[in-house]
Amino acid sequence: MHPEYGRAEYFEILNAYKDAGFNVISEKRTTNVDVKDYALKVTHQIDSLLSIGIESDRITIIGTSKGGYIAQYVSTFSNNPELNFVFIACYRNGD
Repeated sequence: MHPEYGRAEYFEILNAYKDAGFNVISEKRTTNVDVKDYALKVTHQIDSLLSIGIESDRITIIGTSKGGYIAQYVSTFSNNPELNFVFIACYRNGD
């Protein structure tokens, strides 16, 4: 729950993707995860998908807030320009 923007419609968003025919892999992370460690975990998940023949351009990584920072690290670690990324609300004054 965000004090200004309200509740993130996490499950509604996931269900909309599923209803549109996407295969969705989602994990709601705990609050205090290490960004780099978690990004490496996601990168390994992507590598697993690639190893079974899923094409890079059929994979989209979406991150909101801290998840957006994680997704940015995934982009760097995966070093695969064919992957798709969506970064949502991952801004800090120091950026």
